[in-house]
Amino acid sequence: MQKKEKEAVTQFNKALSLDPNSFDALKHIVAIHLQKKDTQKALEKTKAQVSAAPKNPLFHNLAGTLYEANRQPDEAEESLKKP
Repeated sequence: MQKKEKEAVTQFNKALSLDPNSFDALKHIVAIHLQKKDTQKALEKTKAQVSAAPKNPLFHNLAGTLYEANRQPDEAEESLKKP
């Protein structure tokens, strides 16, 4: 990851620490990982936020999409059924 991308991820992580429900911060972190074609890292970060804010339906939807991208259809279906 380049220096600017690392700094951006650091800042978005700070935003998530202040507001664990910030979908905007999470989607930017995920976008950076996906730009690097690292769907696993994007999924790991999303799963962590689902744990931190389990009632946020946007997080579950994003996790479902990333599970599907990682060819994990059962997990995708389960995640998409949540709030």
